[in-house]
Amino acid sequence: MNVLTIKEVSARTSLSARTIYRMIDKGTIGLDDTFLVGNIRKKRVITEQWVEDFINKHRTYN
Repeated sequence: MNVLTIKEVSARTSLSARTIYRMIDKGTIGLDDTFLVGNIRKKRVITEQWVEDFINKHRTYN
């Protein structure tokens, strides 16, 4: 399972990091799609599958 940092997710989805953290707090991004990794400095990561699904769901065709 591949995971992406908040910064990488922000770059791929054009959502701000603050918006992504809000989505996590509200439960839009579920607990099975986001994890804390690291021992000393906990880093929030999101699964690549969730990011791909989000992009496909919100893609607009012009």
